[in-house]
Amino acid sequence: MLCDQVGEFELAEQLEPVARLHADPIALRLWRQQQQHVEPQRLAFSQFGWQGLSCYEQNGYAGAAKHYEQALLWAPRNNSTQLNLLQSVLQCISHNMPIVSVTPADIIRRIQLQPLVGA
Repeated sequence: MLCDQVGEFELAEQLEPVARLHADPIALRLWRQQQQHVEPQRLAFSQFGWQGLSCYEQNGYAGAAKHYEQALLWAPRNNSTQLNLLQSVLQCISHNMPIVSVTPADIIRRIQLQPLVGA
């Protein structure tokens, strides 16, 4: 549930099968309620993320950055999308393209690295 709450939807999806196996009925009911609550957020996030990827694959780095910024409005702490945004902005710089409203330093400040488990 926490993964969904912070916008790490991909990780939540990967952990779902294990969670279902080991969850008691109350926890499973809470999980299902949480899923219904975050579904619109997850769908919007995914749509902007896929649009960003599509632009990036077509060398539309500025467009990709805009879509990744939109995705981050729905999941501001999603580290993968932060890194995708950073890569798009760096590609804009390396190809002398106009940069959107964000700089690499801005993105790096926003990225919150999580401590490694067991470290």
